[in-house]
Amino acid sequence: MTEIAEITALLKSNKLTEALDLADRYLAAHPDDAEALFLRGKIHWRMGNRPRATSDYAARSEERRV
Repeated sequence: MTEIAEITALLKSNKLTEALDLADRYLAAHPDDAEALFLRGKIHWRMGNRPRATSDYAARSEERRV
């Protein structure tokens, strides 16, 4: 299972803290991965952290334009 698939599975299982930890580690190594940024934004949103979610969504949009 890829790390993106693992993050997605954790998110679907509502294991938000674990999903966020894995997403943070993955993005530390792959900071320009638009899909990972979107997933981390989704995790933040579900955790109620709207400003961080919005920041990740905006960063994803920037990556998709390049």
